[in-house]
Amino acid sequence: MSPRNALATYATIEKHATMTIPATYENGVFKPLEDVNLIEGTIVEVHLPEDAPKRPKSVRDWPTFGIWADRDDIPDGVTYEDRIRRSR
Repeated sequence: MSPRNALATYATIEKHATMTIPATYENGVFKPLEDVNLIEGTIVEVHLPEDAPKRPKSVRDWPTFGIWADRDDIPDGVTYEDRIRRSR
């Protein structure tokens, strides 16, 4: 396919379709993980998603963990909750 035909094909696809194609990147080449219905030589654009925010692996990694560690009236969460429930 000549570069001119490839650009024409690109323009046609750009107007009509948007596809999300899962792929791996190996040795400088994007390799689709599933069959792709495109004409050989079609020029495409690859948009990489931003990294999703990573969730803490443990509650201990949360910034609020241990904010009451210096309080003597709250020895642990279970004791504190039992005390609150008894007063109702």
